[in-house]
Amino acid sequence: MRHFFAVLCLGFFTFWAQAQTPYQLVVEQHATNIVPGQTTYRLYIKMQNSTDFLSSVYGNNADPLYVNTSTGSFYNDQFASGSTAGGINAFFIGLVPTLGADSWVTIGISSAATGSQSDASTIEDAAQPWKSKFTFGAVGAGTNVLVNSVTGGAWYILNGTVNGLPPAGAGNKVLCMQVTTAGTLSGRINAQVFPLGVGANQQQYKFEFSGTGTFNSMVAAVPGCTSVTACNYNPAANQNNGSCVFATGCDTCSGGSVVDGDADNDGVCNANEVVGCQTVGACNYNAAATDAGSCVFATGCDFCSGGAVVDGDTDNDGVCNANEVVGCQTVGACNYNSAATDAGSCVFATGCDFCSGGAVVDGDTDNDGVCNANEVVGCQTVGACNYNAAATDTGSCVFATGCDFCSGGAVVDGDTDNDGVCNANEIAGCTNAAACNYNASATDNNGSCIVPSGCDFCSGGAVADGDTDNDGVCNANEVAGCTDSTACNYNASATDNDGSCDFCSCPGGPPAGPTYTMTVEQHASGIVPGQTTYRLYIDMLNATDFLSSVFGNNADPLYVNTSTNAFYNDMFGAVTAGGINTAFMMFVPSLAADSWVTIGISSQATGSQADASTIEDLAQPWKSKFQFGASGAGTNVLVNSVTGGAWYLL
Repeated sequence: MRHFFAVLCLGFFTFWAQAQTPYQLVVEQHATNIVPGQTTYRLYIKMQNSTDFLSSVYGNNADPLYVNTSTGSFYNDQFASGSTAGGINAFFIGLVPTLGADSWVTIGISSAATGSQSDASTIEDAAQPWKSKFTFGAVGAGTNVLVNSVTGGAWYILNGTVNGLPPAGAGNKVLCMQVTTAGTLSGRINAQVFPLGVGANQQQYKFEFSGTGTFNSMVAAVPGCTSVTACNYNPAANQNNGSCVFATGCDTCSGGSVVDGDADNDGVCNANEVVGCQTVGACNYNAAATDAGSCVFATGCDFCSGGAVVDGDTDNDGVCNANEVVGCQTVGACNYNSAATDAGSCVFATGCDFCSGGAVVDGDTDNDGVCNANEVVGCQTVGACNYNAAATDTGSCVFATGCDFCSGGAVVDGDTDNDGVCNANEIAGCTNAAACNYNASATDNNGSCIVPSGCDFCSGGAVADGDTDNDGVCNANEVAGCTDSTACNYNASATDNDGSCDFCSCPGGPPAGPTYTMTVEQHASGIVPGQTTYRLYIDMLNATDFLSSVFGNNADPLYVNTSTNAFYNDMFGAVTAGGINTAFMMFVPSLAADSWVTIGISSQATGSQADASTIEDLAQPWKSKFQFGASGAGTNVLVNSVTGGAWYLL
């Protein structure tokens, strides 16, 4: 780290003095109230040329860097990663808007790098750290920044990285910092610039600033050539000393001098000269040649190709390559060619072999002394179903085992259902011992089984109905009596109503019916550390009972209290469960602990569901108790006015 700053500061001491420079620091107000009550500022280094490159921003004991706010604090967002703009995922700004106000350092980007961009690298003195100032939750996060040690600190990118250049349409400005604060901004930063992208001409600039605006830097008065079109242009010079030299015509600039671009003074620039054969008819004739070169010509069988002479009779036999015929010149060979001019290989047929199409065809492929035309392939094992006494080449054999037998040289399956009983011995019938028509002698199940279920039973090989009234109670267990729970003579054990119910003779009037109850359950704990999530349910008596509303008024007050007089509302939550989007719970797990009211749903309604509607007395509002950030949010609930309040469904 110390070596980096030794190099960096050397260039700085070379150029620093008290003369005006065209490079400037621009401080702009980027946005307000992304974080309520705070302003977001952005700092840019304004270049002189569109190809100037911002290499680094730094500070050390010779050139201190400091960034102060009048409040002594600035904003860091919990969803940002690290101290640089590369830790900002722009996709999440839509979900967490305050992420757009995070304070960070950068060179040329305002979020994660894309394509050929690169995030700024950082270095710091362990004895004077500065990156933690821009990191949420770190020691000293969001407090005034100072870098003035001997080792110092910096953020930088390598020359040629695209985001070190001013982007098109940005007024030659390169972004280097964002700060969000409730106070005013002031300080000093130092920038290293490569004019026209040339690292060897690096310059360092110091800028002091207060508030927004454009701030100049001071550099040394440097005499030299200040014309950018001159060969010896000095980008560091700010005082023209008349030394400029310029290239004209074919001449070019190199190393600060004029280089002769037409060495033979023929009016054609060196870069455009073409040396070549200028004789028409030569293989390498070049109509574009400006300087004479050697020529080559084709004779005899030779010919021109690609500007060179190609040998047209490589064996020098007087027959041009294009007319040569290579082939066997021996009569009787399979591949004899009477037109051959050059000797080639010959092949001959012997034994079973024969000639075909100029090649030898193998007439005994298995080399058993029997020509292919005479071979007989077959099973050579006596006893096999397909045994062939005439076979000369071994073929596959098949054998009959178990119930199987041979027929026509093949194996016939003698147990087609593979149950171990030969087809001739099979008996069809029901093989299920639990069936009413079970046949113990059957070997093949023919699908005729009839098996009793429920109250039914077997009788005489058939199924007998054991629940003739189909009420789910077996005939043997039926109890006759009054089954109406509101009757005076109601029999809780009765399964069949015998019409005996009496509703008039009860002492003190008809009996009271069953009652509805409410259940309070612990749903979860620790979603919000140290807190428990409860859910309340109305217990219905029948599957078709309908919960219409939950209400409170002066006659029937509704109140919900906690021992702490506080309950949790999530910043992404809502008054009713219909405002809960479960897709966000993976990003904000605490959303699952939001407090809300509902009828029957725990998140957004789907299909034919509906979110609960709400009503409240303006003089005694209750919905704000369930709304994050509202007056009285998360405190004990009371609804006991004459108008009252409720949530309901149609």
